[in-house]
Amino acid sequence: MWQSDHVGKGSAFKADARGAHKEETLDGDSLMEKYELKEKVKYLWNGIGHDYSVIPQKCYDSCSFKSICRVTDELKEEAEGG
Repeated sequence: MWQSDHVGKGSAFKADARGAHKEETLDGDSLMEKYELKEKVKYLWNGIGHDYSVIPQKCYDSCSFKSICRVTDELKEEAEGG
């Protein structure tokens, strides 16, 4: 959500006018209601705290996250059915 004066070339936040969703008013209660943010936050919060599995368990040589990847050799074998 961006106010109109924060979008475009002169923006301090570099918000692109093509991809930015502009709102003329940033009244918190109105935005919460309009976009059903309380319900969305509850939905996300309930879904976050339960599953920390690493999916997919396929590793590619081109992956840029190899140095921090949590997929262990055991998980790779398990994924391959071994």
